[in-house]
Amino acid sequence: MSQDEEQIPCPLDFSFKSSLLIQKFETEHCKQLRELTLVVIGAFRKQSDNMSNNFTKFMVACLDKSSGKYFSVCMVGTGFTQELREDLSSRLSQLIIPEPLENYVFNKDQMAEVWFRPVTIFEIQVADICLSGIHKAGFGVFKEGSGLGLRFPRFVKERKFMKPEDITTVDELIKLYKIMNNYY
Repeated sequence: MSQDEEQIPCPLDFSFKSSLLIQKFETEHCKQLRELTLVVIGAFRKQSDNMSNNFTKFMVACLDKSSGKYFSVCMVGTGFTQELREDLSSRLSQLIIPEPLENYVFNKDQMAEVWFRPVTIFEIQVADICLSGIHKAGFGVFKEGSGLGLRFPRFVKERKFMKPEDITTVDELIKLYKIMNNYY
């Protein structure tokens, strides 16, 4: 702080201010949200009294049409009502498979509790597409050892009449990342 600046006392504690700043950043940043259609490939449960063993977070993926592989791009756990979580948990329980399919590409340190056949499509709203050391879409295209991941993912709706082959592709995600980061 320079000598000309006056320090203004602030009655808020730092943690509260930080929380407000993050909230403001998310609000401002999320004004330019993008919506992507992604397939659910896995899920996690959080055991607690109010969740009653429902799925609380979902691993979603985009498709590489040339290889037929599904590449993880994020975990989404926001945007769901309790009723929707119960409904999705009930319906997705019918799609559980014993292990991930061979065409699922994901970080082995991020193993889902349960895996699903690639049938359920979510429309996901995201604030940003960023480099990720965890998720595998576009792995190595922009930086060695990094794929593309989604920031601030939020469930919008289920796309019940959409087919898995019509979801957002890896190529589309790469193009969006290039546009957002002025690669053109």
